[in-house]
Amino acid sequence: MAEEMICSGKKLGRDLVVDSLTVAGKEPVREMIILTPADVCGKKSGQPSFKFSYRVGNLGFMASRGFDNFTYFWDAKNKNNDKVVSRQNGMALGPNEYKVINDEISFNLKDATLRDGVIMVRIDALSKIAEDNETNNEVSSNIIFRGFQGSANDQALHIEFLRVGNKTPVQGRTTLTKKEAKGSKENRYAFTVEFVIRNYGVKAANDVDILFLLDGKKFSRQQGFTLAPGESKLVQAPIYFPIHNGKLSVAVDPERKYSPAQGCKQSVEQGVYFQGF
Repeated sequence: MAEEMICSGKKLGRDLVVDSLTVAGKEPVREMIILTPADVCGKKSGQPSFKFSYRVGNLGFMASRGFDNFTYFWDAKNKNNDKVVSRQNGMALGPNEYKVINDEISFNLKDATLRDGVIMVRIDALSKIAEDNETNNEVSSNIIFRGFQGSANDQALHIEFLRVGNKTPVQGRTTLTKKEAKGSKENRYAFTVEFVIRNYGVKAANDVDILFLLDGKKFSRQQGFTLAPGESKLVQAPIYFPIHNGKLSVAVDPERKYSPAQGCKQSVEQGVYFQGF
């Protein structure tokens, strides 16, 4: 029977999937969520709590009933100390059905040993459902805590993960061709520039500029970014480049409206090489 179903191209029975993880309404940006006191929504078990959600679905044509979902948190340096911070028992999903799960989770933020860590949702954690694909039952994110213990920066801006033309740099350089350009004007050609900006601070950073430089010369600027406490943004924008091989630098808050914070990067860079122009 199983062989007949495979040969006919039919989808086998059950396939549970999980996605759309959020903590305090924040989705992971490059696998990271930053939590600050502004994200606390109440108390649970005497500890500050945070809103928490994820989506679970059944891609199969058969119902799945009686499975349990566990959410774990562990210290980034020691996975063996994982704790269950949320659980949903007796879950049921019909064929091609999705559900959004909402809960609150808490951490012992008064514990001086509390470190940044990892949160992971595992659906059907006790393997009660026989599935066709067991590889899509987990979703996770790094969790960074700021402002709960000791002093913290009001604003702490950081930039990382620079890519140009949807390409991963090779040995610190990206090659761009004319046919890959997204447009042209005034002898300049547009390529998508992608990067992540974060605010590790406990207060909002308003009207933040992003400056683009090629070999130290300014050629473009984006204005008016606002980052809430602990907010991260993936920025993807077409930027018009002068056709000149050199070092691309992208700087956040170039005028230093906010004081640079220790451990944060104010700029990222890579080589760009133009071919076929």
